[in-house]
Amino acid sequence: MIRDRRSVWRILLGGAALATFARILWAGAVQLSPDEAYYWSWGRDLALSYRDHPPLLGWILGLIPASLGSSSEVWVRLPALASGLLLFPLTYVLCREAAASRVSSLLAAFTGCLCVMGCAGAVIVTPDAPLMVLWTLGLILSVRFARGGSPWLLPAAAAAAGAACLAKLPGLLLLAGIGAALASRRSLGSRLIAPAIAAAIAIAVPLTLLAIGELEPGPGPALFQLARLSSASPSIVGPPAFLAALIGLAGILPVGGAVLLASRRALRTSPALAVLAWSFWPAVAAFTLAAAVISVEPNWGAVAFPSLFAGWALVLDRLRERGRGPAVAAVCLNVVVAVLVHLHAAGLLAPSLVGRGPAEKLHGWRELALVVGSTDPGRLETDEYELAAPLSYYGRGALDVILVAGEEPRGEPAAVWRIEDGRLGLERRVEGWRSGEGFRIRSGQ
Repeated sequence: MIRDRRSVWRILLGGAALATFARILWAGAVQLSPDEAYYWSWGRDLALSYRDHPPLLGWILGLIPASLGSSSEVWVRLPALASGLLLFPLTYVLCREAAASRVSSLLAAFTGCLCVMGCAGAVIVTPDAPLMVLWTLGLILSVRFARGGSPWLLPAAAAAAGAACLAKLPGLLLLAGIGAALASRRSLGSRLIAPAIAAAIAIAVPLTLLAIGELEPGPGPALFQLARLSSASPSIVGPPAFLAALIGLAGILPVGGAVLLASRRALRTSPALAVLAWSFWPAVAAFTLAAAVISVEPNWGAVAFPSLFAGWALVLDRLRERGRGPAVAAVCLNVVVAVLVHLHAAGLLAPSLVGRGPAEKLHGWRELALVVGSTDPGRLETDEYELAAPLSYYGRGALDVILVAGEEPRGEPAAVWRIEDGRLGLERRVEGWRSGEGFRIRSGQ
């Protein structure tokens, strides 16, 4: 029975510990994806901003000693593992701030922890890891402020949003929720002037830092993302495909929380729900519209998940009055999905399918680096970061890989390196053209 706070936190800490232990095993069982190896390189070359994302993840990875980062993929994935560990209790706190019961808040936290995004995002290291922690923290502070908390919670929430922008640009979308919180307390009048000014400064400082970063050679993250619109091509299937993928990442039953966040009556009577809704729908709408013209990755919409699971906790309260079935089904379904995701990515479940899906990115790079390095090829140049990053990580001490820009090599390659894994249905091939003291390389077909 969940009778008091102490029982709740025992369950939270125990669940978080078990989930983190399983994730550590998974993190050590699969290799770094190209994106992860790319982010690892940020930590070895710290900057005010990077070409496609703000710098926070690089700064965090820079704190991990190179000696640890070279010994195991687990160390590189520490930011993601820590994010997953923190998000479990933070999701519970957010649900409670939204006035959900203890039991429903726990179930919603478990559901979020064990959905597909909760599993993958807590192991595969991306800028989403610090973004999600800071976003959820900012949302908790905003909801508490909207419900009558101290006015100084407003600049604290803004500071979390500003820091979230240093993790990933979608952090800006949290401002809509903070604005809803501010609107709910407008009766305070002049007493909000000082907190509002402090909030503006808390947001402006990180954004100014990003602007300074864009003065570095090459486009900064904002300009890089805007440049993608120049190659936009309208797509009818983009928005529905994105929404379907978002449902797959969150889970079918938790999407019921979105219904509550769309209820005009609930929003008028609950400042907390208004903040959650303004943190949910603008994000979903922005990425759905973007999916109509550019390729949008489903995980971009994950910033809307904290609000979604808080809404799901409130829906659970209503459903539990009629029985335990939906609540139990949601948690059980997500447990099963979590186990399947882990086993498939590790190559233990239907291994021959690994080479045909997203899990392919988590295998084969160490073996490929060994094959390439065994021929002592000299300097390797490529314009494919998806190739340069993992070869650089797994070939340290044996491979000198440089990311360059230039024309596509032509003619027959002077060298071909290949690895095959029949069990995983995996094949990787690198073609090399002789260039100076080494090779210009690209991924083979």
